[in-house]
Amino acid sequence: MFTFLTKIGFNIFSKVIGSWIMWKGETNRIIHLENRKFNQVIIHMPSLSSEIKADLLGKGQGSIREFFISPSKTIQINTNSNCFIYYVDEHSELRNWIVMLESAGYIEANTDRKYTFNEHFIEQILEFVEE
Repeated sequence: MFTFLTKIGFNIFSKVIGSWIMWKGETNRIIHLENRKFNQVIIHMPSLSSEIKADLLGKGQGSIREFFISPSKTIQINTNSNCFIYYVDEHSELRNWIVMLESAGYIEANTDRKYTFNEHFIEQILEFVEE
């Protein structure tokens, strides 16, 4: 009887461990793919990614998620909320980069010039080590 129960226990334990190993492997694969996707997007925009990261790390700015794009600093944007502003005249490819970030699911358009970073992007950009 004892050996029978031991075999059942061992079989259950083996299945649980096997399932956990498969889950862990799949989780690691998903994380790897997501990191790869992030790196493939961010590699095209080193100046913008550095600016976004610096903005988020600025004093009192870590909770800001909205941003505007503007053609230049000479054009005023009136807003009642705290937000970042990125300028096309400082980043000539800004509109293309916005399309890439939106296509990758890292930002969401609120209007034609106002966007919101998603939390996953914020986590990724803050962990990103610039080379």
